[in-house]
Amino acid sequence: MLHSWRINNVTKICFSLLFAWVFLTTLCYASPLAKALKDWKPVGLQGKIMEIGPRRDYIIVQERKVILVDTIRAKKKYRTKIVDLYGNTSTPYDLSEGDRVFVKGGAAIEGKAGDLVIVAKEIYLLPESIEKEQLMDNKIFRAPPSPW
Repeated sequence: MLHSWRINNVTKICFSLLFAWVFLTTLCYASPLAKALKDWKPVGLQGKIMEIGPRRDYIIVQERKVILVDTIRAKKKYRTKIVDLYGNTSTPYDLSEGDRVFVKGGAAIEGKAGDLVIVAKEIYLLPESIEKEQLMDNKIFRAPPSPW
């Protein structure tokens, strides 16, 4: 026996409202990168890597989430630059828990809880023996990070 499906006006309105809600919430969600690009607040942070995200898209440094960027937005490439003090480039897969780093980036708010995160533009791998005074003598670390 074949059933014919009828959709009444109330059902049509409910489906339309549901679709509109899903569509609008998708449009309204802004990633931390978008927020950092819109309202750039430069941040610098030094410390040891406490944790690395399973997809290597973030690290935790001094209990602060640092987002690693590798994306294209509006035909422009955004990628976190990871280098050592000699200028040798690395990838997120070269980072390890316990590594000392200096992070330069922009502050952003993430999620509904409003957690402050850092969107990393540059990450410098540091040797164990470097002191804070030595860092401040280097102009790379004194200069605030510029927006992308």
